[in-house]
Amino acid sequence: MEQEVNLQYVVNALSNQVAQLSQEKAYHEAIIAAQQEKINELKANAPQDEENAK
Repeated sequence: MEQEVNLQYVVNALSNQVAQLSQEKAYHEAIIAAQQEKINELKANAPQDEENAK
């Protein structure tokens, strides 16, 4: 019985870690998506900026 309790503790701890890592991954993916959007916006405006500089 004691081993079952220890295994359940391990399963719960690992499940909590997976949940936390999933949240962190989603947060980082959101940051990356926002940065990529900004990069694309800057790239789209770059040719116009070069034309205006002439």
